[in-house]
Amino acid sequence: TMANSIPSITMYKRDFGTCGIANSRWTFPRIRQPKVAGSSNDERIVGGVTAQPGQWPWVVSLTYDGDAKCGASLLTERYLLTAAHCFRDRPDASRWAANLGSLDFLRPNEPGEQHIRLARVRIHPNHGLRSRDDFDVAVLELSSPVAYSDKIRPICVSELPPRSGERCTVAGWGLTFFTAPYNLLNQVTVPVIRGSRCNSSDYPDLAGRITDSMFCAGYPQGGRDACD
Repeated sequence: TMANSIPSITMYKRDFGTCGIANSRWTFPRIRQPKVAGSSNDERIVGGVTAQPGQWPWVVSLTYDGDAKCGASLLTERYLLTAAHCFRDRPDASRWAANLGSLDFLRPNEPGEQHIRLARVRIHPNHGLRSRDDFDVAVLELSSPVAYSDKIRPICVSELPPRSGERCTVAGWGLTFFTAPYNLLNQVTVPVIRGSRCNSSDYPDLAGRITDSMFCAGYPQGGRDACD
């Protein structure tokens, strides 16, 4: 099962106390957890700005046969968290690789960057049972451990769900509608919205689609968001 495939959150806190943003010069606050984003084909950061090297040291670019496809977050030195839908049509772990410490996915071998092949993909067992997007989460095992640095550190995992109105940052790569270079890591901050409101007529495109495995974030007027 998914629960048996990775260490517990308690272990993260005990063994990886240096999670989160390492460099205190950034003006952004410590963020609970960015939404996983980053497909060069399918996902986008809209209305955001380009990140600086090392600003989001847990954000990982995933490539399939050398092409950037999805993003992930570094959980521990051996495990990543990502979206299950990335693997619907591409389930072969041996064809995937994780690129850590990268800012520009078009610039190979950036200083401090690490490239590690995947060893195993574990998709949540409930993914897609109620809807195509439900439990859209997967855990990836790396073929070898990463070496932590100023550019590569694990994300802090919260045991609490995000609160309505709380501001979260989405970070990733992909199409930006010309607000920032698509090949560079971009970021945008958005507020969390109550699931009941997302399921209401206020958001007709989402009404009835939000389950208890999801949370909503964004602005009613649009303009700043991640979308896929």
